[in-house]
Amino acid sequence: MSCYDYVVSNADELDAAIANLKSSNNSDSAPRRTVFLKNGAYTYGTLEGTYQHNISLAKVYNVSLIGESKDGVIVSGTTDGITSSTIDLGDGTGNYLQDITIRNNYDFRAEQLKGVSVALTGGNKTIMKNVALQASQDTYVTGKRTYLEDCDIYGTTDFICGGGDIYFERCNLILGNKSGNVISAPSTSPDNKWGYVFRKNSPTSTNSYKPVLTEDEAQRFTLRNVLGGTDSWDAATFTKQCAAPADAAADGAALQWAAVENALCYVVFKDGEYAGNTTATSFNLSAAGTYSVRAANAMGGMGEPSAPVEVKTVTSVSTVSSCEERGVYKKTQNGQLVIVSPQGVFSASGSRLK
Repeated sequence: MSCYDYVVSNADELDAAIANLKSSNNSDSAPRRTVFLKNGAYTYGTLEGTYQHNISLAKVYNVSLIGESKDGVIVSGTTDGITSSTIDLGDGTGNYLQDITIRNNYDFRAEQLKGVSVALTGGNKTIMKNVALQASQDTYVTGKRTYLEDCDIYGTTDFICGGGDIYFERCNLILGNKSGNVISAPSTSPDNKWGYVFRKNSPTSTNSYKPVLTEDEAQRFTLRNVLGGTDSWDAATFTKQCAAPADAAADGAALQWAAVENALCYVVFKDGEYAGNTTATSFNLSAAGTYSVRAANAMGGMGEPSAPVEVKTVTSVSTVSSCEERGVYKKTQNGQLVIVSPQGVFSASGSRLK
């Protein structure tokens, strides 16, 4: 059984998934749905004018966008002006993004910079894990409560700007080739209780500054205080990655591995590319190659891969069919692949179970 509601490989398929999500996830009580983006270029065209967005999740709630890899999944478009963007999260709450690059092509890394271009805007109770935001001026226009962890944010001038209480944990702030870089221009509205909080981020400065806050005041800027709100939202609990699956092995017909605590499902890769996903702890093989498996957390984000498993030969369908004709077949029992025959039930290694 698949744990991802949509698996997409191009911009048209992503648009179709989002169109469905606008119907299914149009309230904050909607169950979480997950879109898995296979490695590839999700390229959108040029939009002109105000309030134009290549992708809009403005009225979409509790959706996860999970990339196969940050460097391999590139979602890009071209807009200009601070009210337009490649992706708009609007006020939709509970959205989660991991392992994706979001780029505005307007003048990103151009020799001649042209002006304002936004990669991402908005968001409320939004989480970003290992996401790259790429543009020049005003790359990220912030929304309301948002948590960013292990993200890369590129820009030149005021490239993090807007309102809300936003917490940056271990993020890289990557400055473009421009003199007089300015990292952030946060709103000073009294509605923002905490504003922007940067913790363990890069680059760090060697300049000497006179602190505005006392040490006691600075200690209050904890993740729980900044983002907890009145509902005690604990954003960091959702970014915890599952352990790498252990004991991965293949018997010629299927790949098996040990169950991982708190795993929503498992994603299988063949020769470094997405092969499929399953909620079981086994995956039928279709071809020889090098396989690995990653466990996904409750939001759909993938942890580290298992040790690679080299498969040189795969049991053919005809062989399996002939076995079934003799009453021999495989199934998953209590999370373990077993072989059932008229003589009894055996483990994949041949040990009798009953």
